[in-house]
Amino acid sequence: MSTGTLFNHEQPLQPWFWAVLVNRLQIGYFLLILPKILVYPYMLWVILMVGLVSSLNLHLIGKCLAIHDGFMKGVWLRVWMVPAIGILLLKMTLIVRGYAGVVHQFLFPSIGISAFIVLMLVAALYLAKHGMTTVLHFCVIAFLASVWATILYGFLAMPPEAHYSYLYPLIPFQWPSNGFESLLSVWSAFAGPEYLIVLGPWSGGKRLTKYLLAGHVFSILEYTYLFFVSLVFLGSPYLKTVEFPVFNLLRYVQLPFFERLEMIVIPAYMTPLILIISLLLLYLYGALRILLNRNRKPAHTRGLFMVSLAVAGYLLMVDRWLWTTEIHRRMWEQAQMYVVGATFALAPALFLGYYAMQSRRRRNEKTG
Repeated sequence: MSTGTLFNHEQPLQPWFWAVLVNRLQIGYFLLILPKILVYPYMLWVILMVGLVSSLNLHLIGKCLAIHDGFMKGVWLRVWMVPAIGILLLKMTLIVRGYAGVVHQFLFPSIGISAFIVLMLVAALYLAKHGMTTVLHFCVIAFLASVWATILYGFLAMPPEAHYSYLYPLIPFQWPSNGFESLLSVWSAFAGPEYLIVLGPWSGGKRLTKYLLAGHVFSILEYTYLFFVSLVFLGSPYLKTVEFPVFNLLRYVQLPFFERLEMIVIPAYMTPLILIISLLLLYLYGALRILLNRNRKPAHTRGLFMVSLAVAGYLLMVDRWLWTTEIHRRMWEQAQMYVVGATFALAPALFLGYYAMQSRRRRNEKTG
């Protein structure tokens, strides 16, 4: 089946690429808000516990990636594309509109948020038009461009800036009122790798579970480290009042040769988001092709451009009417937590279940 140049998969990815992909897909918008949601020191155990449980999903995703025989077809596949498109748009809304608001708040308050929405989409479209293989390879650039920033927070993790007394109590005396929200937010923060389950043709049929788990473990360490720094520097009472603590902390990092580190770090953290947005644009285009029963025709950049144009119009409408206050932002974040959390939990199992049903059906047809 010809799919044009956008979805060519002649060369499978090297196994270690998948570890980098998992890590950068998990380091998204929730990295910015998670410390404020968790707040209390004993929530460090929640990150580790949820990270351990979510590693079971990475095992299932590894099994999904080993499947690349094109079994997904038929009317039921088209039906599944309807909720899939809604989920993709929801995730893109939070990433694009949310991070555009961060850039507006921290760097350029005199420039409208809509300008940053358009710029992020243009950058993502430029990357996506080179095809899925190029987008997946971009994960290395996204990793190198952003992971270095975590070193800067080390200046705040040591005395006299850090106060280790803020780590008390490490064992809760009672379950906090926001306990369920904390669990859900951490689970949603580790979501992202489920979008890899349809990329079996790029895996080359290799066993990739250990590489997926390696990237996941690095994400656990990264989230734990940033929450630890936020906690020992700000303390729980002040941490709960700070919006986007990961970036606000940068204002306290003092280097002899540079000030206003957020001018560098915020654009650096945008690179993995451009990776995610490019991937979502290609997924949206592919989902629409399946829904309209055009997946047997070649995929062209013209169609991807039209989809991107429609997404830009949708996001500008969201910015104009549906995301204008802090209450709206909180509503979008809550919706993302529930929907993305459910998707991360269910998508790999549903994929494998559907594959098992299709395999059994084909065997019955052969024997019958």
